[in-house]
Amino acid sequence: MIGRIAAGLTAAVVRAAVAAAALWYTPVAALAAPLDVQQRIAVGAEPIGLAVAADGTVLATVVGDRTLIALTTPAAGAALTVTKTLDLSAHGRLGRVAVDQRTGQVYVSASLAGQLLQIDPALAGVTASFDGLSFPQSIVVTDDKVLVTETGGQDVRVLSLADLTERARIRTDGRPHRARLVPETGGVMVLHSRGRSIRFFDAGGVNTARGGLTWPNLRRPQDAAVVAGEVLVLDSAHDTLTVADLGRSTPKASFPLTAAACPDCGPFAAMALAVSPDGTAVAAVGRGGRMTVIATADKSILAEAVIGGDLREVVFLADNRLVVTSASTGEVIVVEGLSK
Repeated sequence: MIGRIAAGLTAAVVRAAVAAAALWYTPVAALAAPLDVQQRIAVGAEPIGLAVAADGTVLATVVGDRTLIALTTPAAGAALTVTKTLDLSAHGRLGRVAVDQRTGQVYVSASLAGQLLQIDPALAGVTASFDGLSFPQSIVVTDDKVLVTETGGQDVRVLSLADLTERARIRTDGRPHRARLVPETGGVMVLHSRGRSIRFFDAGGVNTARGGLTWPNLRRPQDAAVVAGEVLVLDSAHDTLTVADLGRSTPKASFPLTAAACPDCGPFAAMALAVSPDGTAVAAVGRGGRMTVIATADKSILAEAVIGGDLREVVFLADNRLVVTSASTGEVIVVEGLSK
C-alpha cells in the first residue's frame, strides 16, 4: 500500500530491555517521510468525533456548535466540502459519531443530555433516541446492535439496532471511554484510561469477558485496534504503540510514536488510532498536534507530521488519505500522503 511516503525509508530498529514491564522498547532511529496537509476546512467550534460512511461521506460532530456535519468529495483524491449541517443544539453537548455501514443510519452520543441519537442517512433529523445514559461517548455498531460507553459510570449499554431498546449492560472496570470492534472474534474491546486496562467482551452483551490486558506499564490506554491477530494499544502517558497477541494478557513489544526530534513540539499526547483500508498501516494523532503513520508488519514509522492544533480523531478514506479533527482550531484537516 505504501507508495511515495515510504520511498527511501531506512529505519533502523534498536531494542533495549525495559525490565519493569518485561517489554522490548523499540526506538526507530531513521527519520520518516513527511506528511502533506491537503486541506484545512473551517467547520466551527471544537470538532471532535469522526466516522466514514460506506459511500465515503465523512461525518463529524462539532461539539461547540452542537452540530453534525457531512463532508463529501466528488471523486477519489478530490477536495472535501461540507455538504450538510444538522443542528442538534436541542440535545446539548455532543460526543462521538458512528454509522451503520449497511443502512447509513447515523448514531451520535449527546453527552450532557445522556442520550444516544439515531439520525437518518440524509441527516434530515433525529429519528429515535435512547435516554438515561451517564455521559455517553464511544459508539460501536455491530450487525444487529449498537453499543455505547457510559464514561460517567461503569457500563457499556447494548441496544437493539431495530428499535434502540436495551438488550444488556456490560459492567466494566469503571469509566469506559472507548469501545472498538474486534473483527477476528466479532466481539468488542473496551478501554479504561483510569483503570489502565482493556477488556474483551462478547458483542451480545452477556457480560462474558474474552480475556483482557492489564500490565504495570500501561498507564493511559486511549485507543486500540486489532490487526492480523495483534492488539495495538495507544498509550498516551508514554506516547507509545504497545503490542500484544490477541488472547494474551501481556504485551510483547512497545514502539515510540515519533522518529524525528522536535524540541518545540511538546508531548505527542496520543488520542486516536485508525487502521488503513488494507490493514498495512495505522495512523495515530494527539493533542500536541502531531500525526504519525506506522506499518503494522514491523511497526516502523512510515511518515509523520506536525499539523498543529488539538487533534482528537482520525480516519482513513478509501483512497488512503487521512482526515483529522482539530478541536482547538475548529478544523477538519485532510492529509495526503499514503498511496495504494
